[in-house]
Amino acid sequence: MKLAARNKFSGIVNDIERGRVVSKVSVMLKNGEIIKSIITTEAVESLKLEVGRDVFVIIKATDVMLGVPEENDAPSLSARNIMKGTVKAVTEHNINSIVKVDVGGLTFTSFITTEALKELGIKEGMEIFVIVKASNVIISIQ
Repeated sequence: MKLAARNKFSGIVNDIERGRVVSKVSVMLKNGEIIKSIITTEAVESLKLEVGRDVFVIIKATDVMLGVPEENDAPSLSARNIMKGTVKAVTEHNINSIVKVDVGGLTFTSFITTEALKELGIKEGMEIFVIVKASNVIISIQ
């Protein structure tokens, strides 16, 4: 399967909390990070998801937010996926910019406005938080 999404990671289903309509699926990535996804319970059943199943986590680069640490603490946010990383590369354009962040050996790509890039002072080598809402995480199987 070919995708336009920039962030595709393999992992193993770590936990499933089933709800009547939606469920929370936790996936352990190769680097040990846990990514949480909110998908329909119907999707959990149709994908035959269960703990231990190999899956892919897919996140569009436009759904990856970035946060600059204040006093080295994670920000308090409602987003379920907040991971600390280091900026590997910044490609600045006139309106939007591309930021690549290393999180434990996995590279997350984020598209943010150049205005935000400058306001946050994002530069290569700095520590940063990668933030993704659970509802923006897609689960795929082979």
